[in-house]
Amino acid sequence: MIAELNSAGPVRVDSCEQMITATAQLYKAAGDRGDVDISVQDETATAATLFATYRASGDCGTVVMDRARGDWIITEQSQECGKS
Repeated sequence: MIAELNSAGPVRVDSCEQMITATAQLYKAAGDRGDVDISVQDETATAATLFATYRASGDCGTVVMDRARGDWIITEQSQECGKS
């Protein structure tokens, strides 16, 4: 996701934290507060699945995260609603 944002986006980031901060700033600049509802669908010490919905746009998706090496990483299994 970082590589995708760096190749197509107006900003460059080096970490997931920077990506989340930059994305929130982009939503704010576009007039979208970026408010999001998040529910935990499944959680263990090393894995989690979340469902997120942005309130203003209705965009939603499943966020699959892995913590095998200490830090939480968003995996390629994450999907937007309506996409397969």
